[in-house]
Amino acid sequence: MSRYCILKNNRGVDDNRVRHLDYGVQLNKLMYQRLIKGEYISLFSPSDVPGLYDAFFEDQAEFERLYLQYEQDNNVRKKQIKAVELFSLMMQERASTGRIYIQNVTTVILIVRLTLKSRQLSNLTYV
Repeated sequence: MSRYCILKNNRGVDDNRVRHLDYGVQLNKLMYQRLIKGEYISLFSPSDVPGLYDAFFEDQAEFERLYLQYEQDNNVRKKQIKAVELFSLMMQERASTGRIYIQNVTTVILIVRLTLKSRQLSNLTYV
């Protein structure tokens, strides 16, 4: 994660920089809670944690259950970083490049559900 955050800044050599890339970081309630409590965030490779990626966008309760399960599993590769360090790195890169877009996935899921519900209701009103 930290390697991806510095792709756009002026540190390092041209070989490790990407000049024309915009990217986003999606966070959820669990990540913010870890930040507030001064705890660590575990970073996983999606291939090592089946179902975690899909649950992140579909079911936050299931995501949290799987995340905690994989976090406790010593057989799963992970990197732990202090939440405050990760958030600080993202904010520094955002401030210096303006090209990291941070999105709260919990809000996005809510908006999508409300939009779908609204469409269902509007479809019912047409005869």
